[in-house]
Amino acid sequence: MSKQIIFNLPVKDIERSKAFFSQMGLLINPEFTDENATCFDVTENVFLALLPEPHFKEASMGELADASKGNEVLIAIGMDSKEEVDSLVDGAIKAGASELHEPADMGTIYGRSFADVDHHKWNVFYMRQIKTV
Repeated sequence: MSKQIIFNLPVKDIERSKAFFSQMGLLINPEFTDENATCFDVTENVFLALLPEPHFKEASMGELADASKGNEVLIAIGMDSKEEVDSLVDGAIKAGASELHEPADMGTIYGRSFADVDHHKWNVFYMRQIKTV
């Protein structure tokens, strides 16, 4: 299995998107940031790379999806508590995201979702551990 996961997302305005994710509390990783991409540390082995649309299109060798009209990817992030879910999503909304639907509490899973400033969709959830016998 891989040792690192990097989510590469196309963005229309790199400065606006950098500000959005910085306001959410993510830290820029200067070692992997240059004129073609800005990299954020999500966890020790998970990274978010923002690429301006022309560079993303070149790197992916394909057309870009219009995330405001369709779905390109759904990113899900597991948190350690309901409070962490609320904190992350509330921070995203404060930074300019839009909440996609009301919080869902299904007993063992609590989740919320938002669309970032480039319309990428994020699910943030807490899953209570079920003890087995």
